[in-house]
Amino acid sequence: MGPSGPIFFCKIKGLSQFSFETAPFLLFMLFVAIRSSSAFDKNSGIMSILHSISQGGIMQLNNSCNGDAMGQFEKAKERLRSLPRDYTFSEARYLLGRLGFKEYQKGKTSGSRVMFYRERDNTKILLHKPHPGDVMSIANTEDLFDKLRSMGDI
Repeated sequence: MGPSGPIFFCKIKGLSQFSFETAPFLLFMLFVAIRSSSAFDKNSGIMSILHSISQGGIMQLNNSCNGDAMGQFEKAKERLRSLPRDYTFSEARYLLGRLGFKEYQKGKTSGSRVMFYRERDNTKILLHKPHPGDVMSIANTEDLFDKLRSMGDI
């Protein structure tokens, strides 16, 4: 028999999931994780956690749990929003990975086309991997921005 409430995911010291009944323990562990991470925006992070708990939804807490700075992810989204002319494929790969996408080569004849796929909503994003450098064309950058904005991810 599984837990009766929503499940919270967190990667703190090997702990993998918590039931709704253990939320106070989860909050304590998050407090410890957030307090130890100087790069994490503590106020908005705690408010986000409390809001997610009050809504009873499932939440991913990887930012505060695995030491990755929340600011880095927000900066990556902000950089794409600014539509820079020097946006790189590596930046796009990082951002899409953080948004839950996995990278797939389309096949032997795909050339430099790369597909990013997110299983939870069956979303596919096709990008051209630039060569010989890493800087994407402005058209590819704009397409990526438009797609993520239309899905509400950015």
